[in-house]
Amino acid sequence: PASDDPADRDAARRYDGFFNRWYWEPTLLGRYPHDVLDRLGTLAPRIAPGDLERMAPRLDFFGHNSYTRAVVRHDADAALVGATTISRSDFRPAPPRQSTPRTSL
Repeated sequence: PASDDPADRDAARRYDGFFNRWYWEPTLLGRYPHDVLDRLGTLAPRIAPGDLERMAPRLDFFGHNSYTRAVVRHDADAALVGATTISRSDFRPAPPRQSTPRTSL
């Protein structure tokens, strides 16, 4: 989320639902994310009996590579997701936390 504002936190969850969990959950959990299906309404895919079982085979390994991130803020005008990403130039991150020095093992 772009901030700790609950609206931005919810927007980040929705964004994650549409751009990540939509693809992972059917394979890993045998279901589509309920929050995404609710937002899709009549646009949601028709799921026939047996579809989800075929989409979620037993797996020995699941890998995912993320090469970028999205900083997301609430945007009521953004269709479906209700969120927009912020470009790097518009985002001002919180100051870094103070870290404690590592000691050797």
